[in-house]
Amino acid sequence: MIRKHPEADAQRYSEIAIQKSALLALLVTILLFLVIKGDGLDVQPADEIDKMVTFDIPPEIQQQQQVKAPPRPSIPIETESDEVPEDVTIADTVIDTVWTPPPEPDANVEFFAYDEAPVPLVKPQPVYPSLARKAGIEGMVIVQVAIDVKGNVFQAKILKSVPGLDEAALAAARKYVFKPAMQRDRPVPVKIGIPITFSLR
Repeated sequence: MIRKHPEADAQRYSEIAIQKSALLALLVTILLFLVIKGDGLDVQPADEIDKMVTFDIPPEIQQQQQVKAPPRPSIPIETESDEVPEDVTIADTVIDTVWTPPPEPDANVEFFAYDEAPVPLVKPQPVYPSLARKAGIEGMVIVQVAIDVKGNVFQAKILKSVPGLDEAALAAARKYVFKPAMQRDRPVPVKIGIPITFSLR
């Protein structure tokens, strides 16, 4: 019978090798843990963690957070009374200025296309309103005029308005006199737009 040498037993050798490897891995893990712990990665107490998380707000942000709406003015402002008598109705309201609508265009007048445009013969300068002059208002008002077969203006309305200058422009436009528009060899009634400029220069 042949006996095996104890050092030649592979099974026993492999078990010893596994035990040595496990022991070595355990020692390496413990060493690594001690090294990491020594580098300052200690577990902090709860109160120290709170101190680490808490920080002060910069004064600039604090000022932004503390900005409040300005206080209401202390000076009393006079206003009309909110109380309305119960017996007052809309019918009792008095309007100081009465608005008059512009005249309706004459439905019987027929306007024609023309070969020759009307030519202004009398072109009066508009009267500059004193209030508009004091306020420094200037600009161009475009007035649409209806011209009859004799060249007279019988209707005028504002196409492009400049507040404060419209009435003066209409008054000037109504005084225009034209050589009538011609369609072939006969005069025809037409509508045209005329610019009336107001300038302070």
